[in-house]
Amino acid sequence: MSDSYAALGVDPTADATELRRAWRRRARETHPDHGGDPAAFIVVEQAFRRLAPLAEIRSAPVLVRRLGPTALALRWWHRRSERTRHPRVA
Repeated sequence: MSDSYAALGVDPTADATELRRAWRRRARETHPDHGGDPAAFIVVEQAFRRLAPLAEIRSAPVLVRRLGPTALALRWWHRRSERTRHPRVA
């Protein structure tokens, strides 16, 4: 796990927002279309996929206080339904 934090250049206590910002910065730096190394880009993507759920769990109490439990549940449900939705066939 520590290599994932190092790949993104963040502290292990980073919340979801910091993690997302670091991922976007590192993705721009390492993306092959922008002159980066394809292998480094894959490492950054895998690190973000591994750490994003952990950061969301850590920041959940903050979101509950800010949004309220009902709004947070609705937000989770909408994100889940967007991920599982199948494309329409014309």
